[in-house]
Amino acid sequence: MKKIKRTSCLILALLVTFCLAGCESTQDPQEAEKLNEAARGILQEWLKEAEPEAEILSCEADTFQYPGQVKTYLTGYVSGSFQNGEETTGYTVCPATGGIYLDADMEVLAETMYDYILSCMELEEIEERTDYSVLVELPYCYEGPGSRGSLKGKMFSYGRLPAELALQMQDMPEAAEPAALEDFRQAVQAWLSDPENGECLGVLLNGRVADEVDFDRYDLPFIQEREKADGLYFNQFSFWHKDETVSGSAWLVESDRNGWMEKDGLQLWTRLSSRSDLADSREPDGILRERTECDPDNVRIEETADGWRVTYVDEKSGPYFYLYAPEDHPMRAHDYTLKTADDEREVHWKYDEAEELWVLAAENDSAWHFDQTTQLTIR
Repeated sequence: MKKIKRTSCLILALLVTFCLAGCESTQDPQEAEKLNEAARGILQEWLKEAEPEAEILSCEADTFQYPGQVKTYLTGYVSGSFQNGEETTGYTVCPATGGIYLDADMEVLAETMYDYILSCMELEEIEERTDYSVLVELPYCYEGPGSRGSLKGKMFSYGRLPAELALQMQDMPEAAEPAALEDFRQAVQAWLSDPENGECLGVLLNGRVADEVDFDRYDLPFIQEREKADGLYFNQFSFWHKDETVSGSAWLVESDRNGWMEKDGLQLWTRLSSRSDLADSREPDGILRERTECDPDNVRIEETADGWRVTYVDEKSGPYFYLYAPEDHPMRAHDYTLKTADDEREVHWKYDEAEELWVLAAENDSAWHFDQTTQLTIR
């Protein structure tokens, strides 16, 4: 089946930039210094018990900066490193909660939690996985002049785990026994299931799934519930099979369903429906919903004195399509010079064995995508 190419309006706010900068980059250096002092004290007390020989090497307040802007804002976290013998470990501390997070192998974490993530998404498997990774997501955790309330609700990504989990991972041998991996998985799930900490596992997951998977389940409430119920915060996901796609994140979900539409004896491969859910605090339930259905009456295919013309009642709403014809359709009698407001080229009929139809194709034999008023002149 042919797929409609689509430029997604998915806005992935992964452009958030972390600056592990010194106090001078924040609006009030004294605020940052207070955070640094609190974090250093928390970490020092923990090191006394866990690694008494360790020495703190650095301790700097983490900041957030909107892309293209100069000002930076405190996130409520402090990061740095400590050294124990020849080993250096990166850390992050949250003075507000006392939480300590240490460097961890995110690839090990990802593979350990893969089946759990599939289960939460109600998937048995991903037939062709194209991208997958995880990070720890921590909620914005700072109040004060340097916070600027616009950061409320934001999550911040770190390649670190809570200290007890990071140490448990370190204690596992390289070729860990299944029992050790299972103990670690259960420990991570217990951490994620605690609704009080606000910490989540940030997930990026893309791939082809079984044709039987119903994409209607993946609306924004479902994705948001994964954070509340399962501790999964989706930075990005994208699934597809035969004629459907769904993609999104913790704040936006979009899906398309493609299929056949009959028009004047022709077969059009087009987008039959689309839906979009966008988090929007101005809406009563916090979600702005958009739904579109294909309208066959919006497209017209008319014979002219020297060929055929494709027009739209409303070009902004499509439907945009690939054009297929049976052998006996009058349009099949000729090849054409195709002209639009943007392009002019020769097109020809190419037989599609899979569909048992002829498709109008460009010079490189790829099916031509009709997306605007088009004149087809007989060659």
